[in-house]
Amino acid sequence: MALDTVEDCIKEGLIEFIPNRRDMEKESRSCLLEADDRLESAETFFKIKKFKYAIVAGYDAMEFAARAALALKGVKPRMHKCIFLYLEKEFAATRKLDREFPGLIMEAFNTSKQAHYIAGRTIAESMTRSFLDRKVNPFVEEMKKLLKA
Repeated sequence: MALDTVEDCIKEGLIEFIPNRRDMEKESRSCLLEADDRLESAETFFKIKKFKYAIVAGYDAMEFAARAALALKGVKPRMHKCIFLYLEKEFAATRKLDREFPGLIMEAFNTSKQAHYIAGRTIAESMTRSFLDRKVNPFVEEMKKLLKA
């Protein structure tokens, strides 16, 4: 089945609902700590010129930051596309989030997948720095703003 809507994700059992506020906050804090850890890892990999791993860790930071924001809504997606769809429906469509941000996470997912799974692919330092500075860091910061709102 194609996943085109949040409702499709729910029907397929790809979104779990967190039952109470305390668990939502605990999940959100845990995901945010993981996002910060992955962001730090991305920078470490960049410094030692492991650009492929910097990109993968950067995307992971974005994913965990998004999961932190979604957890406070009581939502725990089990698939990357469901994260994108939920961000788009619940945050971008309601103007709590600029429309560019759901697209950023899908672009980053595709970049990460290519970096991770295509053997022998050389990734340029400038491309990696741009990925971290123009996609990862702004996205993580935007998710943190949502958590404070």
